[in-house]
Amino acid sequence: MRRFLTGLRFNVWWNHLILPLTYWIYLSCAIGGGPDRVWGSGSVMLMGFIALATTGYLINDFSDLESDIVAGKSNFFISTGKRGLPIVLFSTIGTLIFWYLVGANSVVLFLCVVQIAFYFLYSVPPLRLKTGLFGVFLDASYSRVIPSLMSLVYFSDGIAQVPNIVLPAAWMLFVGIRNMLMHQLDDLVNDALANQRTFMGRFNEPGRLIKLFWLSLPFELAFMGLSARFSLPFGNVIMGSFLFHVLYLAVRYRVWNQQNRHEILRGERGKHLLNDLYAYVLPLGLLVHLTTKDHVWFWLLILHIAAFPALRHRFLSDLSAMAGTLKSFIEHQWIEFKLFMKYWVNQIIIDLFRVFGVDLVKRQSSALGYLRGWFRKKLRCAE
Repeated sequence: MRRFLTGLRFNVWWNHLILPLTYWIYLSCAIGGGPDRVWGSGSVMLMGFIALATTGYLINDFSDLESDIVAGKSNFFISTGKRGLPIVLFSTIGTLIFWYLVGANSVVLFLCVVQIAFYFLYSVPPLRLKTGLFGVFLDASYSRVIPSLMSLVYFSDGIAQVPNIVLPAAWMLFVGIRNMLMHQLDDLVNDALANQRTFMGRFNEPGRLIKLFWLSLPFELAFMGLSARFSLPFGNVIMGSFLFHVLYLAVRYRVWNQQNRHEILRGERGKHLLNDLYAYVLPLGLLVHLTTKDHVWFWLLILHIAAFPALRHRFLSDLSAMAGTLKSFIEHQWIEFKLFMKYWVNQIIIDLFRVFGVDLVKRQSSALGYLRGWFRKKLRCAE
């Protein structure tokens, strides 16, 4: 089983795809019936999304087998080759059957079919739309838009509380576009080795690539604010989480050294700043808010932290860095305090001796040295 999960790169998409999706699952359960539905329907949705993600990775790996071998990238079907086609078909049909058997409504089933169709359109020849601009939109749709919509419409009594579903869909679309462009930027070298064309690979100037990458960011932030204000319940959680995230980044910026500041603003980590909001802060913010209303959510909060190692690793690593910086700051301040006290104690002693007509500065003598000489002189006089 471990070998199977490793081949599927389960740890990658568990932390980068499923973790951000938990916000939508918790939101759907909260507006569709409360915490009692989390343990049943929420678990079903989670398993269904895992099945969909597995199918997507299998379809993509099967289609990219030859190019991945050339580029030296990991691929689930390297050992089986094209004989792995039954695995892809079994996963595809099994995923559809699962969503049908768990009683998903017609809208959810339709979106599930569309999701799998997008997998094939994106990866499988002869269309293989992943090489063009349309492939960016397909990836954004099946990685972000469709799963979030499936969560929102899973409960028919909950969808009525989302008056404008277009706004969160547009929000997730621009999140997905930015992430896909980021992924293609990171894979430029491997794609070139495999002679695989991508949308970002058509641009040769790094400056143009970065500008294109950041182009979707204003739209993403705008639709996030519009969704929080006019569409989604608990919109205050979205904006509160965003403000907390900005404050948290400011603290990280202050405690990191200059090199890491450069990385967080312009380097590799800079591209992931908003992803940290969606994956780590937003689900936790919603669970904390719901816990204040019903203590049952508290146990889900604990389970959520336990289930995602990336969440614990990120905050523990940041806390460790902050603790180390705080320790260095305290040590530096302690040294400064000792120097400060030493200076003022010396000044007090010098001024005290001046009261008795002794200028230690002119004598170029310490107080202890002067007193030692004074006692010796008195002893000689006494003799």
